[in-house]
Amino acid sequence: IQEANYAAASLLNVQQYYLVGKPLMSFISDAESNRFHHQLDQLQELQQLKDWQVVLCPRQGKPLAVDMSVSVFCDSQGNVVSIQWLILNVTGLLNR
Repeated sequence: IQEANYAAASLLNVQQYYLVGKPLMSFISDAESNRFHHQLDQLQELQQLKDWQVVLCPRQGKPLAVDMSVSVFCDSQGNVVSIQWLILNVTGLLNR
């Protein structure tokens, strides 16, 4: 994680500064880690994913169901230089 806003920090139950430098993988549930890695591998080819459902594990909190929209930014040689994540907590919506 290179940057994170206050909403992301609140969702993950940590201070905003704590997220910088941490791998996003550290907040992905163990049960989803293989699928998450597979989706990441596909990102370079697809350039974006929408409505990717994942379970995040906030620090000392209950797991959260989230929808992610992911965009990939590449340099002129096609190498990934950054990935932008938009995360929406859908836990409450799924429980209705």
